[in-house]
Amino acid sequence: ALICGDHHSSHGSSHHKVQEDSWLGWVLIIGSVTISANRWALTQHLFQRSHDESALKKRTKIQLVPFISIGTISINFILAGCFQGKAYTEILRSDVIASLPIPAVMVSLSIAVITVSELLIVSITAATVMVILAGVHNIPILLAGIFINHDEVFRNQWIGFFTCFVG
Repeated sequence: ALICGDHHSSHGSSHHKVQEDSWLGWVLIIGSVTISANRWALTQHLFQRSHDESALKKRTKIQLVPFISIGTISINFILAGCFQGKAYTEILRSDVIASLPIPAVMVSLSIAVITVSELLIVSITAATVMVILAGVHNIPILLAGIFINHDEVFRNQWIGFFTCFVG
């Protein structure tokens, strides 16, 4: 309650809304980190402990990407609809539709490269290494947001980032 705020505050309703969003943010980030860590532990278990004749051992990492992508894309669409519903309506504007294809292709290719790299790292090393690398790769993303997009990062966001990073 000290970091995220007390819900029984005497401030106005907009302050109460910010505090509710803060709690939701904390729950989502902790859930995300927990799921991510377990995902890579399960992936490592499947890759390294499967029998040689299993379908996982017979497929290349690139052949596994479509199977992983189906679940990831579905969950991301559902969560975006729940928490960022306005984004779907903004996409329908004609100026957004016209400027969308090139960035969409670039992001898709980048995600494919990252996913294949992650699968390769987990299959060769340990899930712990992947979790550490996932934390390290967030540093340039954070810095790019600050320097390129001029994002303002608040104290609780820094605390949350470092808490997740340190684990």
